[in-house]
Amino acid sequence: MSDLAAPITALKGVGEALSLKLGRLGIERVSDLLFHLPLRYQDRTRLTPIGLLRSGQEAVIEGEVTACDVVKGRRRSLLVRLRDASGPRQVILMATGSEVPLAVEVAEKLEAQGIGADVISMPCWELFEQQGQGYKDDLLPNVPPGEILRVSIEAGSTLGWERYTMANGLNIGLDRFGASGPGDALMDRFGFTAEKIVPQILEKLGN
Repeated sequence: MSDLAAPITALKGVGEALSLKLGRLGIERVSDLLFHLPLRYQDRTRLTPIGLLRSGQEAVIEGEVTACDVVKGRRRSLLVRLRDASGPRQVILMATGSEVPLAVEVAEKLEAQGIGADVISMPCWELFEQQGQGYKDDLLPNVPPGEILRVSIEAGSTLGWERYTMANGLNIGLDRFGASGPGDALMDRFGFTAEKIVPQILEKLGN
């Protein structure tokens, strides 16, 4: 792999003529390619926080990835493990979209009490099901709930999550009509805060 600070001509197939054309796009070094996709005209200078992404949205994100895998379906996608438990894994938190930062906050509070917790972003159940059994078992080990508690967090219906949290798992959601008001106030009212979720997990664990 070429040095990111090297001129664009360090890449195989990029001669003087092509480098001049790329230069007009502001691509002079190898690192500049990280922020340009001229064939798709996608602006990579505007980065979107992972927690603000919605299902189906296309965006450019920046962050630390601890584990990921390319999966093939109708389009190529990434399944990403955002965080590995720092202690012995006792809890697996599953979330998607804006609930992922909340799951990370819950994990941090659990780990502060010595309870290891993984956070898994699962934006698409169908893509997850297309993966090999070994991959799925790595993210969701086939062990009794008493050994590892699976928890789903979604500011919506819990329907369908029981497939992944299992019968004795914990599904944090809203199985009724919502309400109108400021977002933060509603999240607190309906229990979507780390302060309200952590005690439910501790009770389920018997702590």
